[in-house]
Parts: sequence; C-alpha cells; structure tokens
Amino acid sequence: QFDALHWFEEVVRKYKVEEEAYNEKQAEREARKRDQAAKKQKETTAELIDDEEEVHTLQLTAKRIELNRREFDLLDWSLNGARIFFKD
Repeated sequence: QFDALHWFEEVVRKYKVEEEAYNEKQAEREARKRDQAAKKQKETTAELIDDEEEVHTLQLTAKRIELNRREFDLLDWSLNGARIFFKD
C-alpha cells in the first residue's frame, strides 16, 4: 500500500531536480569567470565579495543536497530492511 504512493520515487526526483539546478548555477558561475578571464578584466572589490558569497552559497547548497540525499537513502534502506524482517 505504501508503495502505491510512489513517495520514494518522488523524493529521488526532487533531489535530482535540485542537483540539476545546482549544476546549472555552477556552470553559469564558471562561464562568467571564463568570460572575465578572456576579456582580461580585473574584478572590483564588490565583485570579489559577491563572488565569494556566491561560492559559499553554492557550497552550502551542495552540502545540503548531499546530506538530505544520504539521510533519505538511510531511511529507504531502513524501511526496506524492516519490510524484510517483518515480512509474513
């Protein structure tokens, strides 16, 4: 009955969407850096601070996604183990 909800599949899909959004933001940041390097522009102090904040935000996002995914995997394994253990 619980499997009919497809909850586990939806959670996996949600984490994939979050990871894809993170990868897009990371790619955009790297493209901006390459463009600046190609134009040989020097960054202003404000741009450096903004970039540092963006890097910090992206790192926190990646860590949050990884921790949530790991916690979900543990829940999935625990429930599957309980099903096997208590199977009639």
